[in-house]
Amino acid sequence: MDRLLRGEVPPGGRCDLKTLVAEAGINRTGFYPKKDRVADKDRTVEELAAFTKLALSRLAAQHDEIMHLRGPQPSPEPTPPTKPAPVPRAGTTVISTCS
Repeated sequence: MDRLLRGEVPPGGRCDLKTLVAEAGINRTGFYPKKDRVADKDRTVEELAAFTKLALSRLAAQHDEIMHLRGPQPSPEPTPPTKPAPVPRAGTTVISTCS
């Protein structure tokens, strides 16, 4: 390739893909899958960018929830005082065990 770019074109050849593959001794079809690989890489980059965006939004939501939970909590409503249980008075029947 460097020779072709320097202008050292072989006799009967031109500075094109056909001459390049002939000089390199490879199959011409080896150059065409590059489009597929580039498209695959572009698709992968797009998928990773979407994943990154989703992951960051989830992390931000989790952070907001944690900060909300760590924040000051409203004081609960005071519970009304309960009345103590009545104490049995003298002269009432007390139920005891059967033994």
